[in-house]
Amino acid sequence: MARMKIKISDKDKGWNKLMSQFLSKTQAATVDTGILVETDGPKMNLKGEATNSSLMEVAIANEFGTSTIPSRSFIREPFDRTEGYVKLRKSLWKRVINGEIDLSQALHILGSATVKSFQKTIKNVILPLNADSTIRAKQESSAQSIPLIATGQLLNSISYRVNKK
Repeated sequence: MARMKIKISDKDKGWNKLMSQFLSKTQAATVDTGILVETDGPKMNLKGEATNSSLMEVAIANEFGTSTIPSRSFIREPFDRTEGYVKLRKSLWKRVINGEIDLSQALHILGSATVKSFQKTIKNVILPLNADSTIRAKQESSAQSIPLIATGQLLNSISYRVNKK
């Protein structure tokens, strides 16, 4: 049986350029989530008095702990459960590639989901529970006794920002 020679040629009709443009746009876009901007007005302590501590300082002290405050991770802990983020990211990429949504919409969806995840972690009562002295102080001030929720300032200050370069 005689062998036939076959020559195959692949002519790029713009695919490589399209992929290059797509990848450059996606690599230049990011989403930040957390305490991004200080809220206006004074920060309040459990007694309802203005405090000099910034919301960022309160968030960092609670996220990592201090000598007097135990670590109550509301940012790192949700990321330790990355399965949901991986599934969402893959789903969003498929939707972007299929033209169902644009990159900006995908990043807004991801940012919003991350904010909700951080807030849900706080609302689900992060252990360890507050010390008895903190619970008493919160009861005296009519604040919630759930860790990380007293005035609601921290919970309500979690936001996201889409960055495009």
